[in-house]
Amino acid sequence: LPMMIHQMDSSFHFIYVNPMFLKKMGYLKDELVGKNIMDFVPLQDRIQFHETLNQLYQAGTIEAKPFRFLHKSGEILELLLTLKT
Repeated sequence: LPMMIHQMDSSFHFIYVNPMFLKKMGYLKDELVGKNIMDFVPLQDRIQFHETLNQLYQAGTIEAKPFRFLHKSGEILELLLTLKT
């Protein structure tokens, strides 16, 4: 099963996105790398997503947490997020 993979720096800026991530999200690499992940989280979800990132710092990992991400078209996609520090 193809996976969407990304890496972020400690300030949650994308430093790597794999081709599947780009394909599913509709962005070009240059449109994501260097940008903060919060720029791609719907406005109404940002407080909750920020809390998720705080949980990541405390626990060191988050497994299969539902979240919403903005496709380049503006469509909101529902995804499962797994993060590790």
